[in-house]
Amino acid sequence: MPTEEQMREEIKADIEMRLQRKIFDRHQLKIPMVREYFKMLDRDANLEPAPTNLLDLMDDVAEVRRQNPITYKKINYKLVDDKFVVAENSES
Repeated sequence: MPTEEQMREEIKADIEMRLQRKIFDRHQLKIPMVREYFKMLDRDANLEPAPTNLLDLMDDVAEVRRQNPITYKKINYKLVDDKFVVAENSES
C-alpha cells in the first residue's frame, strides 16, 4: 500500500491533470483514465492485471451509454470466450 503522503501526491497530481484536461465533474472519468487507474491499483496491490475482456466490456458499455443514455441498461452482455463479449437485448 502507498503511504499517506504518496496518496496525497497522487490526488494532487490527479486534480492537476483534470484541470489541464478540463475535466471538472468528478464522475467524468473517461475510459483511458479508468484503464490507467486499474493499472495503478493492480501495481500498488500486487495484483494480476485486470482481464482484457473486462476492460473491453467497460469500453463497450461506456460507448453504448454515451450514445443512448436512456436504454443502455436494457442490454445484457454474455462472455463467449476469453476475448469477446456479445451484447443481447433484454426483454425487461
